[in-house]
Amino acid sequence: MEYLIIIFVGAAIAHVVQIFCYFDYLKTSTHDRTPHVGSGMELHGQA
Repeated sequence: MEYLIIIFVGAAIAHVVQIFCYFDYLKTSTHDRTPHVGSGMELHGQA
């Protein structure tokens, strides 16, 4: 029975980390929507 608890806790921690990463991604994506970021990505794509 103990391994079920370990798996459940591990899955819960993974979900929490995933949610935090998702919210962090949303915050950075909204803040970084500026022209210079896009041009920088295009330069990297050409090189």
